[in-house]
Amino acid sequence: MSITNTFTLDVDFKKSNYMNEPVVTQNDEVTFILNIYDDDERYDLSNVTTFTLASVRPDKTSVMTLGTKTATNQVTFNLGTTELEVVGRVKAAIQLYDAEGRVSTLPFSFKVLKDPVIDYVPSTNEQTLIELVLGEAPTILANAEKATTDINDLNTTVTAQETTRDNNENSRKNAESVRQSNENNRELAENERQSTFDNQMTSINTATTNATTQANYAKEQAEYAKSQGNFVQDVLDAGWYPIRVETFTSNAGQTLFTLNGTYVTGQNRLQVIIGGVRQYYPLNFTETSNKSFTVSEPLVAGLDVEVIYQ
Repeated sequence: MSITNTFTLDVDFKKSNYMNEPVVTQNDEVTFILNIYDDDERYDLSNVTTFTLASVRPDKTSVMTLGTKTATNQVTFNLGTTELEVVGRVKAAIQLYDAEGRVSTLPFSFKVLKDPVIDYVPSTNEQTLIELVLGEAPTILANAEKATTDINDLNTTVTAQETTRDNNENSRKNAESVRQSNENNRELAENERQSTFDNQMTSINTATTNATTQANYAKEQAEYAKSQGNFVQDVLDAGWYPIRVETFTSNAGQTLFTLNGTYVTGQNRLQVIIGGVRQYYPLNFTETSNKSFTVSEPLVAGLDVEVIYQ
């Protein structure tokens, strides 16, 4: 008979995790309960969608076990016999995933001991007991045959009663079948009417959605054009003559941009627009030199970067 072993472990994202290595035995039922913290604070697992325990056995075979959230910051893994099949140290890692990918990995290990029942050989006393049981086998078989006969007689009586009940039930089912046929015909007519109505409503909703999308797009384009006009007017009003305009396409993680020309630093002579949105000095960018500037946050690839300077 297998033994259930439950291990409760506390792990922290921000701190080194020191714990006694769990020791289990082959064929036991093993449960790991993990309490997860972030710098001593309970870590809220509400946004985590999947919990896995990746185990690498001593024979290098990898086994994946799914976990279940059992409290706000707690997840439970129930191990099967596959994870405990090979004796030795098992390297494990708890992996937390949200809708966009893996959140974090928490490694630990546990040790598997050999099941002493495997390759078991009975002792001399135990062999004597087995021989005694085999000697009483004829009496046991005779009693079993009598019990079987009694059960068969009882089954005959029960079968007759069951046949009568079945006949009555069949009559009831026939009447129910007629009623159900009439009900099915009514439901078919209702489903056809509902399907026609649903198709009409879908067409109306699709047309409404398309019209709304087009109107919103037109509004966004108008607002963008207006913002661009205001920005150019601001540049002209500031007396920037002559001015130079350069455009870039950002690379992933890029922060530094180098210009072909120069500008006067420290006099607000540099304006930056990223993806159609005006950036402000020094909140969004800094003047690195009179030929370059640095944005505050790394950019994603493919953004349009427009620079106006004097």
